[in-house]
Amino acid sequence: MRLLRKIPKKYFAFIPSKIYLSLRFLFYYKKFPNIKKAVSFDEKMISFILNYRNPLMITMSDKYLIKDYLTKKGLGQYVVPLLGVYKQASDINFSKLPNQFVLKCNHGCGFNIIVKDKKTLNINDTIKQLDKWMFMNHYYHAREWVYKNIKRLIICEEYISDKENGNLTDYKFSFFHGQCKIIHVISGRTSDGKIAVTPYTPSFKKMPFRYKNYETDNVEKPKFLQEMITIGNNLSKELPFIRVDFYISYGKLYIGELSFFPNAGLASCVPDKYNKIMGDWLNI
Repeated sequence: MRLLRKIPKKYFAFIPSKIYLSLRFLFYYKKFPNIKKAVSFDEKMISFILNYRNPLMITMSDKYLIKDYLTKKGLGQYVVPLLGVYKQASDINFSKLPNQFVLKCNHGCGFNIIVKDKKTLNINDTIKQLDKWMFMNHYYHAREWVYKNIKRLIICEEYISDKENGNLTDYKFSFFHGQCKIIHVISGRTSDGKIAVTPYTPSFKKMPFRYKNYETDNVEKPKFLQEMITIGNNLSKELPFIRVDFYISYGKLYIGELSFFPNAGLASCVPDKYNKIMGDWLNI
């Protein structure tokens, strides 16, 4: 499994998506998924990736186009302000950027560079990293079709943080067929300093399970809980599943990103029965 992770996913492009995702599931769970009669959330995520198509999901996954989409939906006040848009890394004029900012590629997940102090930024290394990401097609990582044909851009956003510790707590709201069923709170406040992933109910009661390789945390109920649910209800209409991510910065609510295939079908709940419980919420 470790060896496979080091091989660029584009080299597996010849493998049909169903087989590729089944093998990926096999390496993770040591068993094949039942895609035809999917029961668990992980199995249903694979079916969702393979079989469900809604062109709107491409716009909602594009980290540049989503800003205009949210504004047209009357949600512009929650959009993280845009500082610049670039076709390639060499177009960025770093001298005109503020001391703090965030660079992102719009066509995938994890293509982010957070700059807290521009004076310490290695611009050459930053350009090389952005060029590398711009060359990559994130679709090949887990066959998440929404990313395959996105017109690739680099965007620069305002840097947002939390006044208490400089880090942002990430609130991930999952909506199944238009209803919020679970909230995952990503924080870094465990005793050993590691990131915690804590599942909560929509009323913000801690759920009795955790995820493999992650601990849980005790998080205060967020100020904008109902507002976040209302926004998510608006965005999730007529979609089987969507996850809406939020941040709270200095008392202001922001929408982080929208995603459809969390972990691309590799969640691994402990105990495992909650994988089936979540699977019951999704009708694919």
